[in-house]
Amino acid sequence: MIGQRVKRIRIGRGKKLVVVAGLAGMSKSKLDNIERGETALDKLSDIVALAGALDVASGDLARLPLPVPTNGHTDATISARATS
Repeated sequence: MIGQRVKRIRIGRGKKLVVVAGLAGMSKSKLDNIERGETALDKLSDIVALAGALDVASGDLARLPLPVPTNGHTDATISARATS
């Protein structure tokens, strides 16, 4: 979930919720709702603003991890990599 990714990055960078929200031009409650998955992060302007506030590429916020194959490379893993 993108909100969880935002929170992990924010905490990993040692930034407070209120600081990142301010840098991104949004309220603390909106960012809190995004991180908890209660508000979708679906506006490009919000994604770009949060990426800037967290000092990451906007694509890094939306990128999902690839599935880890359990018994070697599977068709699902290869398909996931091809579409990333």
